[in-house]
Amino acid sequence: MVKLSEIIGEDQVNKALKNFLLHNQYPKKPTSLDLLKEFYKVSSNEKVKKKVDVLLRSK
Repeated sequence: MVKLSEIIGEDQVNKALKNFLLHNQYPKKPTSLDLLKEFYKVSSNEKVKKKVDVLLRSK
């Protein structure tokens, strides 16, 4: 989370987590990909999205 905060900013991480919780309330069964989508939504551009992708997705 610290590295993610350095990439997209602490406020954006908090916004993504808040949106994730808001959009995935019971009875939904979210996955890690749903959380990843929220991080993408708050990323400023494609370059930043790529950094998020490299950080959080295992190849």
